[in-house]
Amino acid sequence: MLNYKWDKTARLTALLGEIEVLKRVYDALPQMSVVEEKLLRRSLLKSAVYSARIEGIPATEQSPKLEAQNLLSAYRRIFSGGYGDKFSTKLVRDLHSAAMKNLSPGAGEYRNEPWAIYNQAGVAVHVAPPHFRLQEMMDEYSRYISGLYDSTAEKSAAAQFILEKIHPFADGNGRVGRLVSAYLLQTEGYGFKGLLMLEEYIEKHREEYYEVLTPSDDMTGFVEYFLEGVVRQANAGLERLKDEPEDEGAPHLLPRREEILAVIGEHPRSSFDFIHRRFLSVNPKTLHYDLGWLQKNKLVRKLGVSRGAVYEKAD
Repeated sequence: MLNYKWDKTARLTALLGEIEVLKRVYDALPQMSVVEEKLLRRSLLKSAVYSARIEGIPATEQSPKLEAQNLLSAYRRIFSGGYGDKFSTKLVRDLHSAAMKNLSPGAGEYRNEPWAIYNQAGVAVHVAPPHFRLQEMMDEYSRYISGLYDSTAEKSAAAQFILEKIHPFADGNGRVGRLVSAYLLQTEGYGFKGLLMLEEYIEKHREEYYEVLTPSDDMTGFVEYFLEGVVRQANAGLERLKDEPEDEGAPHLLPRREEILAVIGEHPRSSFDFIHRRFLSVNPKTLHYDLGWLQKNKLVRKLGVSRGAVYEKAD
């Protein structure tokens, strides 16, 4: 039986109040579909990159590694509703499959060996449940999270913490835990238009993140840390919305061409290879066609010829 708890501290209660206020602010925002879509694309990319970095993977927005590209696909599917609205062990395994695609032969499969965390002295500081109990533990985990009547933010924090402790997969548990939190926040109405970027907060406060994950069953520190991250990142998202100019031409673009234009705008003098790394699932011929269309409509300029050519946004 899962035996995790957290205390309703004064700080936690105050943070929950701030989250509710922020949610009302976001819900009351006027529709700015173009601006929000642009910021959502950037935010999801950053979430993917930061989540990979937390694990020590040297990903960047300019050159996202495969780990970050996989995460980006998973975040996009979460925020498009592609995983449905029912929390389950199948969902967790699907998220692991997405995160570890072409990285691990065990993508989506539970580990088949013992696992523990060791300190520098070689002493085990946390021993995960034995692998032969994982199906049972994960079924219980699913029921436990689904049965929580606490706030969505607390539930999302608890889901991430407990998954880390069960450690159901051989690799990628941290990435999947953060995807689970994002999924719960989004499906229960606390997605903050996809601008939360909790992964950025965690990457910047990584030492504290691992510190509050240390206790074996008391989640209080982690829940407070998680809620603090929600408040800070939701406020940062509002600032980005205020600062982002409206682009009158963007509604007439196909989504992929709008995204290509955004990439070139953020990274002037982008080479074709640089742009292609952001669209690895798109056939290079199709990408060249999109770039040609953007040039024809005077939205981008091509400087140079052949492989040395670069692209910049037109004035």
